[in-house]
Amino acid sequence: ALSFLQQLGVTFPENPTFTDIGKAIAAVQELMAEREIEDLLDLPEMKDGEKIAIMQTANSILPATYICKPLLFPIFACLSVSLSIQYGNISPSSYAYVSYGLILSNSANPDVITGGRFCQLALKLVDKFDAKIDKAAVLAVSGLFLIHRTSPLRETRPLLQAAYTNGLETGSYEFAGYGGYNLGAYSFWCNHPLAPLAEETRAYCHG
Repeated sequence: ALSFLQQLGVTFPENPTFTDIGKAIAAVQELMAEREIEDLLDLPEMKDGEKIAIMQTANSILPATYICKPLLFPIFACLSVSLSIQYGNISPSSYAYVSYGLILSNSANPDVITGGRFCQLALKLVDKFDAKIDKAAVLAVSGLFLIHRTSPLRETRPLLQAAYTNGLETGSYEFAGYGGYNLGAYSFWCNHPLAPLAEETRAYCHG
Protein backbone atom coordinates (compact mmCIF):
# COMPACT_ATOMS: atom_id res chain seq x y z
CA ALA A 1 0.00 0.00 0.00
CA LEU A 2 2.82 2.43 0.85
CA SER A 3 4.55 1.67 -2.43
CA PHE A 4 1.32 2.18 -4.38
CA LEU A 5 0.71 5.53 -2.69
CA GLN A 6 4.20 6.63 -3.65
CA GLN A 7 3.49 5.65 -7.26
CA LEU A 8 0.47 7.95 -7.11
CA GLY A 9 2.68 10.83 -6.01
CA VAL A 10 1.89 10.75 -2.29
CA THR A 11 4.89 11.71 -0.18
CA PHE A 12 5.16 10.87 3.49
CA PRO A 13 8.02 10.51 6.00
CA GLU A 14 9.29 6.96 6.39
CA ASN A 15 9.78 7.54 10.11
CA PRO A 16 7.37 10.35 11.02
CA THR A 17 7.84 12.56 14.04
CA PHE A 18 5.39 14.53 16.13
CA THR A 19 6.48 17.57 14.12
CA ASP A 20 5.26 15.83 10.95
CA ILE A 21 1.95 15.08 12.63
CA GLY A 22 1.61 18.71 13.68
CA LYS A 23 2.17 19.81 10.09
CA ALA A 24 -0.48 17.36 8.82
CA ILE A 25 -3.04 18.65 11.34
CA ALA A 26 -2.13 22.26 10.52
CA ALA A 27 -2.72 21.55 6.82
CA VAL A 28 -6.25 20.35 7.60
CA GLN A 29 -6.91 23.36 9.80
CA GLU A 30 -5.74 25.67 7.02
CA LEU A 31 -8.12 24.02 4.56
CA MET A 32 -10.96 24.40 7.04
CA ALA A 33 -10.35 28.17 7.21
CA GLU A 34 -13.76 29.72 7.89
CA ARG A 35 -15.68 26.48 7.30
CA GLU A 36 -17.82 24.93 9.98
CA ILE A 37 -17.30 21.22 10.53
CA GLU A 38 -20.97 20.54 9.90
CA ASP A 39 -20.71 22.23 6.47
CA LEU A 40 -18.45 19.42 5.27
CA LEU A 41 -21.51 17.18 5.10
CA ASP A 42 -22.68 19.16 2.06
CA LEU A 43 -19.46 19.00 0.06
CA PRO A 44 -19.93 17.77 -3.52
CA GLU A 45 -19.09 14.17 -4.36
CA MET A 46 -15.46 13.45 -5.24
CA LYS A 47 -15.06 12.54 -8.92
CA ASP A 48 -11.27 12.43 -9.43
CA GLY A 49 -10.39 8.75 -9.88
CA GLU A 50 -6.79 9.12 -8.74
CA LYS A 51 -7.76 10.97 -5.57
CA ILE A 52 -10.37 8.30 -4.85
CA ALA A 53 -7.72 5.59 -5.24
CA ILE A 54 -5.41 7.46 -2.86
CA MET A 55 -8.14 7.79 -0.25
CA GLN A 56 -9.24 4.18 -0.48
CA THR A 57 -5.63 2.98 -0.17
CA ALA A 58 -4.76 5.30 2.70
CA ASN A 59 -7.93 4.36 4.58
CA SER A 60 -7.32 0.64 4.04
CA ILE A 61 -4.12 0.76 6.10
CA LEU A 62 -5.33 3.05 8.89
CA PRO A 63 -6.07 0.14 11.29
CA ALA A 64 -2.66 -1.41 10.63
CA THR A 65 -0.79 1.87 11.08
CA TYR A 66 -2.70 2.59 14.30
CA ILE A 67 -1.33 -0.63 15.79
CA CYS A 68 2.01 -1.20 14.03
CA LYS A 69 3.24 2.28 13.12
CA PRO A 70 1.06 4.70 15.08
CA LEU A 71 2.83 7.88 14.01
CA LEU A 72 1.77 7.18 10.42
CA PHE A 73 -1.90 6.91 11.42
CA PRO A 74 -2.45 10.69 11.79
CA ILE A 75 -0.49 11.38 8.59
CA PHE A 76 -2.78 9.23 6.46
CA ALA A 77 -5.98 10.21 8.26
CA CYS A 78 -5.16 13.88 7.68
CA LEU A 79 -4.33 13.11 4.04
CA SER A 80 -7.80 11.62 3.49
CA VAL A 81 -9.51 14.51 5.29
CA SER A 82 -7.55 17.04 3.22
CA LEU A 83 -8.50 15.30 -0.03
CA SER A 84 -12.16 15.27 1.02
CA ILE A 85 -12.18 18.98 1.80
CA GLN A 86 -10.47 19.84 -1.49
CA TYR A 87 -12.13 17.42 -3.90
CA GLY A 88 -15.38 16.37 -2.24
CA ASN A 89 -16.75 13.52 -0.14
CA ILE A 90 -17.04 9.84 -0.90
CA SER A 91 -18.05 6.98 1.37
CA PRO A 92 -14.50 6.52 2.80
CA SER A 93 -14.52 10.19 3.86
CA SER A 94 -16.66 9.11 6.82
CA TYR A 95 -13.87 6.89 8.17
CA ALA A 96 -11.34 9.66 7.56
CA TYR A 97 -13.41 12.18 9.53
CA VAL A 98 -13.96 9.91 12.52
CA SER A 99 -10.24 9.05 12.54
CA TYR A 100 -9.41 12.75 12.51
CA GLY A 101 -11.78 13.21 15.45
CA LEU A 102 -9.83 10.51 17.28
CA ILE A 103 -6.55 12.31 16.54
CA LEU A 104 -7.85 15.61 17.91
CA SER A 105 -9.22 13.93 21.03
CA ASN A 106 -5.95 12.10 21.74
CA SER A 107 -3.51 14.91 20.93
CA ALA A 108 -1.12 16.51 23.39
CA ASN A 109 -3.74 19.23 23.88
CA PRO A 110 -6.91 17.19 23.44
CA ASP A 111 -9.96 18.88 21.93
CA VAL A 112 -12.76 16.43 22.66
CA ILE A 113 -15.47 18.87 21.57
CA THR A 114 -14.07 19.30 18.06
CA GLY A 115 -13.24 15.61 17.94
CA GLY A 116 -16.85 14.86 18.84
CA ARG A 117 -18.12 17.14 16.07
CA PHE A 118 -16.05 15.24 13.51
CA CYS A 119 -17.44 12.02 14.95
CA GLN A 120 -21.00 13.25 14.42
CA LEU A 121 -20.09 14.39 10.90
CA ALA A 122 -18.81 10.88 10.12
CA LEU A 123 -21.97 9.22 11.45
CA LYS A 124 -24.17 11.52 9.36
CA LEU A 125 -22.05 10.98 6.25
CA VAL A 126 -22.35 7.20 6.62
CA ASP A 127 -26.13 7.57 6.53
CA LYS A 128 -26.02 10.06 3.66
CA PHE A 129 -24.00 7.71 1.45
CA ASP A 130 -25.62 4.56 2.86
CA ALA A 131 -21.98 3.58 3.31
CA LYS A 132 -22.35 -0.07 4.28
CA ILE A 133 -18.67 -0.92 3.67
CA ASP A 134 -17.37 1.90 5.89
CA LYS A 135 -20.15 1.81 8.48
CA ALA A 136 -18.62 -0.81 10.80
CA ALA A 137 -15.34 1.12 10.99
CA VAL A 138 -17.06 4.43 11.73
CA LEU A 139 -19.33 2.89 14.35
CA ALA A 140 -16.48 1.03 16.03
CA VAL A 141 -14.17 4.05 16.24
CA SER A 142 -17.04 6.25 17.43
CA GLY A 143 -18.09 3.77 20.10
CA LEU A 144 -14.59 2.82 21.24
CA PHE A 145 -12.87 6.18 21.32
CA LEU A 146 -15.16 9.19 20.99
CA ILE A 147 -18.78 9.05 22.13
CA HIS A 148 -17.99 8.42 25.80
CA ARG A 149 -15.89 11.59 25.97
CA THR A 150 -18.95 13.83 25.72
CA SER A 151 -21.85 11.47 26.49
CA PRO A 152 -22.68 8.79 29.07
CA LEU A 153 -20.76 5.55 28.55
CA ARG A 154 -23.99 3.58 28.04
CA GLU A 155 -24.48 5.39 24.72
CA THR A 156 -21.57 3.42 23.28
CA ARG A 157 -23.52 0.14 23.50
CA PRO A 158 -25.79 0.58 20.46
CA LEU A 159 -22.86 1.78 18.36
CA LEU A 160 -20.70 -1.21 19.25
CA GLN A 161 -23.61 -3.59 18.73
CA ALA A 162 -24.25 -2.07 15.30
CA ALA A 163 -20.52 -2.24 14.44
CA TYR A 164 -20.58 -5.98 15.19
CA THR A 165 -23.74 -6.65 13.19
CA ASN A 166 -22.77 -4.49 10.22
CA GLY A 167 -19.25 -5.88 10.18
CA LEU A 168 -20.55 -9.43 9.89
CA GLU A 169 -22.99 -8.45 7.16
CA THR A 170 -20.37 -6.66 5.03
CA GLY A 171 -17.33 -8.84 5.69
CA SER A 172 -15.63 -6.19 7.83
CA TYR A 173 -14.70 -8.82 10.39
CA GLU A 174 -11.94 -6.76 11.95
CA PHE A 175 -14.34 -4.06 13.09
CA ALA A 176 -17.03 -6.60 13.91
CA GLY A 177 -14.49 -8.10 16.30
CA TYR A 178 -13.63 -4.74 17.82
CA GLY A 179 -17.32 -4.01 18.31
CA GLY A 180 -18.25 -7.36 19.84
CA TYR A 181 -15.17 -7.65 22.05
CA ASN A 182 -15.39 -4.16 23.50
CA LEU A 183 -19.15 -4.23 23.91
CA GLY A 184 -18.68 -6.61 26.82
CA ALA A 185 -16.06 -4.43 28.52
CA TYR A 186 -17.94 -1.17 28.05
CA SER A 187 -21.20 -2.75 29.21
CA PHE A 188 -19.46 -3.98 32.36
CA TRP A 189 -18.02 -0.53 33.03
CA CYS A 190 -21.42 1.15 32.69
CA ASN A 191 -22.98 -1.24 35.23
CA HIS A 192 -24.96 -3.39 32.81
CA PRO A 193 -26.59 -6.31 34.72
CA LEU A 194 -24.10 -9.17 34.86
CA ALA A 195 -26.39 -12.14 34.16
CA PRO A 196 -27.73 -10.90 30.81
CA LEU A 197 -24.30 -9.47 29.96
CA ALA A 198 -22.70 -12.90 30.45
CA GLU A 199 -25.27 -14.47 28.14
CA GLU A 200 -24.86 -11.69 25.57
CA THR A 201 -21.07 -11.95 25.64
CA ARG A 202 -21.24 -15.71 25.22
CA ALA A 203 -23.36 -15.22 22.10
CA TYR A 204 -20.82 -12.79 20.64
CA CYS A 205 -17.96 -15.18 21.38
CA HIS A 206 -19.67 -17.95 19.43
CA GLY A 207 -20.61 -15.60 16.56
